[in-house]
Amino acid sequence: MIDLNKILIRRISKNDLQGVIDILQDISVYTPPKIKHKNIWIKYSKQKNVFGYCFFYKKKLVGFGSLNFEMKLKKGLMAYMEDIVVHREFRGKKIGKLIVDRLIEIAKKEYRPLPNLSVCATCATASLKAKGSNWRPVSPPPSAVRSKAMCRKR
Repeated sequence: MIDLNKILIRRISKNDLQGVIDILQDISVYTPPKIKHKNIWIKYSKQKNVFGYCFFYKKKLVGFGSLNFEMKLKKGLMAYMEDIVVHREFRGKKIGKLIVDRLIEIAKKEYRPLPNLSVCATCATASLKAKGSNWRPVSPPPSAVRSKAMCRKR
């Protein structure tokens, strides 16, 4: 049994890149060659609207999730959760729920006014929307389910 209170959460660093790429293989078919990792990190870390978070248990990377922010003309600041993934050895232990819950907490704490928040349908099983401070899961309609390719184009 894993004590979820002992999971350490922190922003992704350059040293985490290989481990994150490894666990993302479970939700993506693309594997960037190691020769491109340095360039990938430089471009990723320069983004001002994307924040990746690593989740560790006993110093082992057990999960990853990202918050992506963009300004919409009608809806204002929107936050998207993407790349929610749990290391296959740690699945079924409520770590995925912990990742989603912690990303919601981070978005609520760090960004004012509160953004609308959604989860890419191929990266998680629910959509989340903010209504003031009352955050709740909402099942997306079938037409809202996106393919992985569409999810990545945002």
